[in-house]
Amino acid sequence: MREGKVWADFHLPLPPEVEPEILQLLFMHLFHGLAQLSGWLAQRNGTDAPAAVA
Repeated sequence: MREGKVWADFHLPLPPEVEPEILQLLFMHLFHGLAQLSGWLAQRNGTDAPAAVA
């Protein structure tokens, strides 16, 4: 399934050129949150966080 199809199913009242920017922001925040979570888990387990988290 393509991303465009998924967005079309939601019927968002947005111009098509705005949707990729929103997707990019969502993914940026998602991956940033995952990186912070993995760093927190590494600290909790007493190991060093991966270099990518810093």
